[in-house]
Amino acid sequence: MLDTYRQMFEYNEWANRNIIDALSGIQPAELTKPRKSTFPSIKDTLIHILSSEWVWLQRWKGYTPELPLNSKDFPTFRSLQSCLDTVSEEQREFIDALDNADLFKTLSIINLKGENRSYLLWQTMMHVICHSNYHRGEINTMICELNGSPVATDLLAYEDLLKDSREETLDGFVNERNLFVTDSNR
Repeated sequence: MLDTYRQMFEYNEWANRNIIDALSGIQPAELTKPRKSTFPSIKDTLIHILSSEWVWLQRWKGYTPELPLNSKDFPTFRSLQSCLDTVSEEQREFIDALDNADLFKTLSIINLKGENRSYLLWQTMMHVICHSNYHRGEINTMICELNGSPVATDLLAYEDLLKDSREETLDGFVNERNLFVTDSNR
């Protein structure tokens, strides 16, 4: 089961990176321009994704964040991108230190409203993935409003990309599943 969560966070990192890559080509003024969405701008929506992932990571590590990350903490798009890279790396390190039994441990938290809540660790991890997906969808909508093309962020698009890269493995090399690939066993 832990491998599934590891794969889901790899997918989440890929989807976040696709959004970041697409936004890097948009004029800075468009990133902060007010929009009709859950958050006032593309940048604010991206910061909300980052902040939520950061807050949950802190909770998993036993800390109680009192405030989410603030838009003012990210004066440049690059600073936001750098923080997202750091959070992704720390998520990987956290997950790598877990075993299957840890997923079923109760995580007691104080939410940002000051309320005590308890969840199983796996539930909070799945919440992070679903929450980020939801808001990446909002960013995709805002990209379309700018006459751009929506960015691939679907899980199956990620799986297809992995499958395609495995199929392109050269003869004589070991692929991701440790299968020796030759012309005779393709």
